[in-house]
Amino acid sequence: FEGIGAPNTQMGNFFSSGGSSRDTFTNLTDLFGPTLETGSSSSSTADLLPSDGVVAIYFSAHWCPPCRSFTPVLAETYITYQEDCSDEDTPFRIVFVSSDKTLSEFSSYFNTMPFLALPYSASGIKRKLSNIFSIRGIPSLVVLDAKTGKILSSNGRNDIVSAKGGDIRGVLQKWIANR
Repeated sequence: FEGIGAPNTQMGNFFSSGGSSRDTFTNLTDLFGPTLETGSSSSSTADLLPSDGVVAIYFSAHWCPPCRSFTPVLAETYITYQEDCSDEDTPFRIVFVSSDKTLSEFSSYFNTMPFLALPYSASGIKRKLSNIFSIRGIPSLVVLDAKTGKILSSNGRNDIVSAKGGDIRGVLQKWIANR
């Protein structure tokens, strides 16, 4: 892993091969913490996320009208890809990072999504991710190479919305071309 350890939205690698900075990560488990939620339970981050492929981080909240408009579009696109993908397709996962104010709001909103989620209780990791990826508004979708941590898109929301006919394969190809 090559990388950086400070806020960055440029197309650089995010993971580091070492170092002592508290904001340096060597893999996705370091970035998200040991567990992610799956809807009805939680599981090991390492088991849920691909070691190679694409991981998108979705910053959103139920109280945000643009988020409530974009979430169904993103969910439908994601479900279509998961249903249609084959062994040759690039592994693709989305992790929801909530800005909801209560656990009840988080749970209600997350139950509408087919994604994984950072646990609501991981507010310190949420703040760190928001700072690292310079999130200034929601909804935001940051797309990473799962293996290297390279930022493939800092504006994944626009990429999805702009896709002709909801062509997620074309969007993924665009992201992968940035590897």
